Amino acid sequence: MKKLICLFSLTCFIAGTTYAQNTVRISGGTRMTTSGTVQLVLGTGNLINNGVLGGSTGTLVFAGPINYSGTGTTQVANFTVAHSSSTPSVLNSPISVTNTANLMFGNVNANNNIVIRSDLSSSANLVISGTPSASVQGIVVRATTTNGPCPSFLDTLSVNISGPLLIYQWQSSPDSINWSDITGATSISYIATINGTTYYRCKYSSSSNTFIETLAGLKIVLDSPRAAITGPTSVAAGSSITLTGTTAGGVFSTTNASRATVSSIGVVTGVSAGTVTITYTVTNSGGCTDVARSLITVGVGLKPVVKITDPAAVCTPATVNLTAAAITAGSDPNLTYKYYTNRSATTLVNTPIAVSVGGTYYIIGTNTSGITSDTMPVIVTIQSIPKADFTYDGSCINVAVPFTNTSIITGSGLVTYQWSDNTGKSSTATSPTFTFAQTGSVSMKLKAIPTLCPTQADSTTKAITIVQPTLAVRMQPVNIIINEPLELQARNFGSTYVWSPSTGLTGSTLPNPKATLNADQQYLITIKAPTNCITVDSLLVRIYDNRVYVPNVFSPNGDGINDKLFVNVAGVRPLRYFRVFNRYAQLVFETNDITVGWDGKFKNVLQPMDTYIWVAAVAESSGSTTVVKGNITLLR
Repeated sequence: MKKLICLFSLTCFIAGTTYAQNTVRISGGTRMTTSGTVQLVLGTGNLINNGVLGGSTGTLVFAGPINYSGTGTTQVANFTVAHSSSTPSVLNSPISVTNTANLMFGNVNANNNIVIRSDLSSSANLVISGTPSASVQGIVVRATTTNGPCPSFLDTLSVNISGPLLIYQWQSSPDSINWSDITGATSISYIATINGTTYYRCKYSSSSNTFIETLAGLKIVLDSPRAAITGPTSVAAGSSITLTGTTAGGVFSTTNASRATVSSIGVVTGVSAGTVTITYTVTNSGGCTDVARSLITVGVGLKPVVKITDPAAVCTPATVNLTAAAITAGSDPNLTYKYYTNRSATTLVNTPIAVSVGGTYYIIGTNTSGITSDTMPVIVTIQSIPKADFTYDGSCINVAVPFTNTSIITGSGLVTYQWSDNTGKSSTATSPTFTFAQTGSVSMKLKAIPTLCPTQADSTTKAITIVQPTLAVRMQPVNIIINEPLELQARNFGSTYVWSPSTGLTGSTLPNPKATLNADQQYLITIKAPTNCITVDSLLVRIYDNRVYVPNVFSPNGDGINDKLFVNVAGVRPLRYFRVFNRYAQLVFETNDITVGWDGKFKNVLQPMDTYIWVAAVAESSGSTTVVKGNITLLR
């Protein structure tokens, strides 16, 4: 691998060739990269990068004061400033470094534009031996681990910046906002004792600057356990409830076994009236513990019975009163009720006397002894207003038009439908089909009627234009050369196409298939329009063995039949010329337009009946020219 060495104000040497320069510009469309051990060494001058300057393994070296700028991208493995000039190199655009940035013994005004890319390479680092006058991005604090065992652990911290002129000071913070210096932590690495969640960062200083990373710092946490209990908060004496510890491996216990006992799986059994605290303790491998507590009320007597009768359905905007006596009729007497939105009975209904949203709610009854019932579900049905809507496929006369019901009826209960139009058609089907025998505008109406709330019916009306099919045509015949492909083109108004037969076609359902034939072929083209109307066109494809076809007789007598002599060029080949000569080799007609024919005249004088010679030249796809000759007889 040869090295590329460029010295600003001096010369650039590449494979024995010398170029003078003091400014290098990399344009927006240019990419300059290095590989292997190649170095790009810059002397004194300007480096303007508006393109891409990069190298996955090479080194960018400032061997003299360089003014770097531009809007392009610079990402190199290594970057070195190595000049003793009192004039600093100035960075006005970012230089991303994935391995090592070495500020040796020169001056550099970094302007926060040296970016140490530890996000791309964990080994990315900065070595400062010189005297930079601005900050550098990418100061990274590394730790042995960021999540250690309880109750405490030692963590080795380090920073990716080194240099003989640097002074280090480690800092810590409980919240990444309020920072304080750590006494004695003034080396490039620091062994921290972690007793709780802490943030760390390192500030460093040289003779001219002090730099502090502006990010939040590195967060290090203890691996502490978390305990919690879910389940009922009351139990009858002699009855049981089940509590759940949300972290596996914990231990249940009771503060008063004479009030209630608890099993290893959280089954609490009431013993005597009063309150008792059930605890759930979780211990991790480091010996740290967390305790969750639940206060349980133990009642005397049997669990009360609550019977539920679902309230009658209502129509929005009406509401349902969950506190109505009819809902809990038949329950034990003298119960106090609470109403919840969830089965675990943790969220109370805000306004139980006026519930406006349908769904399943839950009721718990408590007797005078403080014993609670089972959690009982109650279903509230509030019918919402439907929204009528529909789509239809097609609008062609005498063709069945299917209608698709897209009405929104969620929460509306059973819904019936009424379809009707201004021509007298009607239906009660969900999605009917209608056929229209006349063209013109049809106004179709759909009405959605909720059975429970018929007064809240909704309707929508749409205008449909019923049309005739496009008239079929016999298309102009197409001439092609035998066994050579040529693209055919149907009329462009359809949504689907079918060519019949499919002989010689690249696809029978394309609007423009290619045909390769060795004999004349008549095609029928079935075109289905977006209205579902069907049109069947016909197209004759004629086959020619040669490139040019000219009739052998024509009669320019003014009867409107075969009055002009035309040349027919098969396929799409351009006509170079078509010439007609009399028996004396005199040119009597010439054209290069296949739409222009000879009318049998020369200098406006009708020529005599005789045999004439024609010559035609056509351009081939290869670029060559084919010349064809023949005879033509002029008759009256």
